[in-house]
Amino acid sequence: MGDTRPPGWTYADYQREVAAYVARLRPLTYGPRLSGPSAFGALGKNAAPFVRTFHSALNMVTVHSYALSACDIQGRPFATTDPRYPSATRLLSSGVLFSGMGNWGAAARAAAPYRLPVRFTETNSIACGGKDGVSNAMPAALWGLDFMMLYGILGVSGMDFHISPLYGPIFNGIGAPRQLGVNPLYYAMLMFSEATAYGARFLNSVSTTQRTSYGFNARIWGTLNSRRTARIVALNKSLSRSGFASLRVPGARRASR
Repeated sequence: MGDTRPPGWTYADYQREVAAYVARLRPLTYGPRLSGPSAFGALGKNAAPFVRTFHSALNMVTVHSYALSACDIQGRPFATTDPRYPSATRLLSSGVLFSGMGNWGAAARAAAPYRLPVRFTETNSIACGGKDGVSNAMPAALWGLDFMMLYGILGVSGMDFHISPLYGPIFNGIGAPRQLGVNPLYYAMLMFSEATAYGARFLNSVSTTQRTSYGFNARIWGTLNSRRTARIVALNKSLSRSGFASLRVPGARRASR
């Protein structure tokens, strides 16, 4: 923000700028409605007052969220000894998965009385361009699928994944002729689309009643579509352990196919 905003610029300044746009658009017969605040970090914490102030001018509430970052606020890469270093272990941890729920929850609670949808208009695994070997490797796919399932069950209206060669789902390949390539996040998006196809709804009971061995990093999600087909997504997010998954379906009369 230092390149585009003057020192000392705050949310109050942002609110005044938005108010000026709203005032100019409101008199128009078919004046477009806005989405916002599309904010991250300190500004993202003001999503709730933003919605309360401008709800009549909005058609959507938008937030940004990244699981981790490869650099500090000055753009300096984190050292491997820094607890903020974007390792695969950190990316797959439950703490990181749930870390963005504060800003999300505040935005969702503020939007609910006005029946406004909430969308992530910028998100991905590791900000600051990603981290080679993590954001373009299988841990990013496991994080991405878990992230989409979590916020899908919470009611997010959609997600826009930011594009970078190290974390974008699709990227420009190298060589001649140049061909498109895909990062592991693409496969997470593909699996999510299949798990939620045909108007599927999330089965809250699957995720809230799961049991895992002590210290085992795993997650279970379930959906049921309009064709009455249930799908179970089982994620092993451990980097060193494997195991078996057992599903119990009350009232089941035959084995699944």
